[in-house]
Amino acid sequence: MQLAGLNRNELQQAKRSSYLWGIGFFLFDVAAYSLGLYWAVFAQNYALNIFGSIVAGFATSGLVIVAHDACHQSLTPHRVLNRIIGTDWLFACFTCVQSVATWS
Repeated sequence: MQLAGLNRNELQQAKRSSYLWGIGFFLFDVAAYSLGLYWAVFAQNYALNIFGSIVAGFATSGLVIVAHDACHQSLTPHRVLNRIIGTDWLFACFTCVQSVATWS
């Protein structure tokens, strides 16, 4: 079966979790959120304040997506690392109403 020009083996290889990609996505979103938050709060220019708010908002959604994948054990191959990224780190930085215990 072909999907978007990829065969079954290529699709299975693409969906495998990886330390490099999982941690990379997490660190990229943390850096983007931190930079956006810094611009939103400390910039002296109103345009940069607004731009920083937008960047922080998009990075927040990225962090929630990364945490969601980690809670489903699909971000990295390591279960404990997924738990740390998905629950402990997310709840230390954001207040969420979604219960992660139901995903475990």
